[in-house]
Amino acid sequence: MADLGFSSGNVIEETLKSLGFRSKIRLLQLYRRTQRYIDLLVDVQGHQMLSLGIFNGDPHPGNLLVLDDGKLGLIDFGQTKRITEEQRIGVARVISAIGNSCADDQIAKSMRELGFSTKFNKDSALAEYALLFFDSDIQGKEFGCATPQMYFARLNRIDPLVSVPDVASKWSLLFVRAVVSLLSRSFLMRFHSVVFVARSSFIIRGMGTVLGKQIRTSLRWKKQAGIALDAQAASGAIVPGS
Repeated sequence: MADLGFSSGNVIEETLKSLGFRSKIRLLQLYRRTQRYIDLLVDVQGHQMLSLGIFNGDPHPGNLLVLDDGKLGLIDFGQTKRITEEQRIGVARVISAIGNSCADDQIAKSMRELGFSTKFNKDSALAEYALLFFDSDIQGKEFGCATPQMYFARLNRIDPLVSVPDVASKWSLLFVRAVVSLLSRSFLMRFHSVVFVARSSFIIRGMGTVLGKQIRTSLRWKKQAGIALDAQAASGAIVPGS
């Protein structure tokens, strides 16, 4: 089995400078192949969460293997999580709203339906929280925030997050810090499985950062979200927020 080649920090450019032509070609081939594996992982994770409602809540690089036949192997499902039908559709609404570039009020509406609320109930703040948890921290970088933690701190100053899905209000801030900082799994186990949806997005985006690849999970997950929402509508089932 091959190594995916993940390491701390993006060393691709510096390494290329010190290599000969053939070595550069081989490294670039590995780099592109690794990017394809990450894209595949994002799609598989989206399918598990949005189509099946059951997924690996810990898809970090150590749980990935490239098999001899070139396929991607996923191991260690010890953190397998289930989300309810209501939560699955709720997450799909948020992902769809972000991925389809809906206005802030529509994204905020889907966040409220999922169970999020803020102190001042600002649409713009809830939309930014949605982007941070379920898409990327691109907007944070536009404000000069070098890390997701800094971006969250900025949002929390503007309009503090006071409630999150299935979590008692006294745990809300701890929940967000746990997700953003990717703290220990034992800590996260105090919270409901929906926490791990956001956590999965953070982990996968972190893999992209290693390669200098900006991953917007909502753009890759919006197809699965649309399928989930269409199926729910066709079934005639009543889900809160419909």
